[in-house]
Amino acid sequence: VLDMKVRWNTTFDMIHEIIASKKPLVDLCNYKPEFPALSKEDWDLLDRLEDLLVVFIYFFFLKYC
Repeated sequence: VLDMKVRWNTTFDMIHEIIASKKPLVDLCNYKPEFPALSKEDWDLLDRLEDLLVVFIYFFFLKYC
């Protein structure tokens, strides 16, 4: 999923997919140390952003779908 400035919901989709793939991403970064790993603070920030954006997704679909 690519982030698009004119479609803010793609940011939610991207964050949601990263969080859903947390275990494989962490495992990959542990296996390949040259890949930059996300810190606990990074994961916490992603969780908080997802919680915030899901509210907008909910209201968007209520209004337009």
